[in-house]
Amino acid sequence: MIRIIKILLLSILFISCDEQVADISQPKVFNKNNFSFKYPNNWTVFSEMGIGTYTQVILHTSADSLVIIELHEASEDQDFKEYVENFSKSIQGDMSIGKIVSKGTKYSENEIIEDFSIEVLGTKVPHKRYYFKKLFNNKVSYILFQLPTDDESKVIKGYDLIKLSIDYKNP
Repeated sequence: MIRIIKILLLSILFISCDEQVADISQPKVFNKNNFSFKYPNNWTVFSEMGIGTYTQVILHTSADSLVIIELHEASEDQDFKEYVENFSKSIQGDMSIGKIVSKGTKYSENEIIEDFSIEVLGTKVPHKRYYFKKLFNNKVSYILFQLPTDDESKVIKGYDLIKLSIDYKNP
């Protein structure tokens, strides 16, 4: 599962398209097994997986950004900072060409923002990863949003829409 995410993230690095502004005027809704969120109309569900009590949804934006949304039992939760550090290290470890150079991380209680550059063949592309954590009664959700920094103004409203609308209703 993590391997699929890593391959997807790396493949996005080599695809160059114009990112469109997130269309939040008439959002789509993901709603399965009491887990729901809204997302921009011009984004698509790339992958959806459920294993036991774990759910993962991967969204593609209109170009180079990626959203990964996870839901699992709160009893299986790990420290938020540790979750972010483990994810970042695992991505760096799988890059067969190029490297990720960290530029700094900003922490708050439920959101962590990681600034970094991806360097491939001498070219640096500034990126950001937003991590968001939301607790429900017996569940916890993580949202990971990775984007080229140049596209931030075009896609950030989509991330905010997901973050504000994400919900889990206990059955």
